[in-house]
Amino acid sequence: MQHIRLLNTYGPTEATVTAVVQDCAPYVNGELPLPVQMPIGEVLPGRQVYVLDGNLNPVPMGVAGELYIGGELLARGYVNRPELTAERFIANPFVDDFAQSQQVQGAEGQGTIHGISSRLYRTGDIVRWNERGQLEYLGRIDDQIKVRGFRVELGEVESQLLQVPGVREAVVVARDTPQGMQLAGYVSGHPGQKLDGSTLRQALKTILPDYMVPSAITVLDRLPLNANGKIDRRALPEPVFDTGDAYEAPEGKLETQLASIWAEVLGVERVGRHDNFFELGGHSLLALRAVNQMKSTLSLPVTLEMLFLAHDLADLAARLPVAQRDTDTADLHALDAFMDELLEDDDE
Repeated sequence: MQHIRLLNTYGPTEATVTAVVQDCAPYVNGELPLPVQMPIGEVLPGRQVYVLDGNLNPVPMGVAGELYIGGELLARGYVNRPELTAERFIANPFVDDFAQSQQVQGAEGQGTIHGISSRLYRTGDIVRWNERGQLEYLGRIDDQIKVRGFRVELGEVESQLLQVPGVREAVVVARDTPQGMQLAGYVSGHPGQKLDGSTLRQALKTILPDYMVPSAITVLDRLPLNANGKIDRRALPEPVFDTGDAYEAPEGKLETQLASIWAEVLGVERVGRHDNFFELGGHSLLALRAVNQMKSTLSLPVTLEMLFLAHDLADLAARLPVAQRDTDTADLHALDAFMDELLEDDDE
């Protein structure tokens, strides 16, 4: 098999197919460690690719963005579909005014400017550059959702799940629940590997912001596949959403006060010290209400940023001024002493 060259190629029909290619030989031969997901590779001659954000600005290495392709082999558009053509084929924003005046015309609707395509095709694919200058495919822009007001790439969460030791397959979907949009993860492990959803969530919390961590991760023997051999998302079982943590009562006056405010704002019966505000159904508007109530009730400099960054109620309490926490402890000691006095009076 050594005479066979294995290539991983990528390209949409609109770019006359292959635009990016990855030579897999270094990975197959053991020269480089086998990645969790094979890169789609480097740009072929005669093509230009850009990884851009929603404002058509290039994103830094490692940051996800939409892939745009240009070059002489770009299609003219879609037959008899001018609206779709205008939506998917856009003017190249990186061609300056001087270059535009020097445009070399090719076929109708085509053109290159000093070798740079005057138009770009929006692929709808989410990718990122890695440290080797290779493109990594993350998923479709259709898989972009908003959780708590933040834009989330489902493919990026899946990529992180696949890097957790023992995980063989992973898929992440969005579920619209009474508590708002929530992420649900599904994984299968390597043979003989025992996985636990709660442990996987804790692993993701060390590398992802809370809003990107699935509220539930279900472990399956194998992920269901459709007739084309791709993961069948419609066949996935319904997730059971919970924090994955046993209830632990708040500790101290401050945590108790915070828990009371959270419960009132969120409309839940109780809040434990390891509960996350947003996993209990919080969103940006409720967060604003909770922050205002915590400020007015506790007279503390609580901010929205603190609430968003806090992993749980105990973490938020720990972020508040030390003086307040010291006062809480002193108050508890004073209360204990007062109760002791009452008990002594009763004994007499």
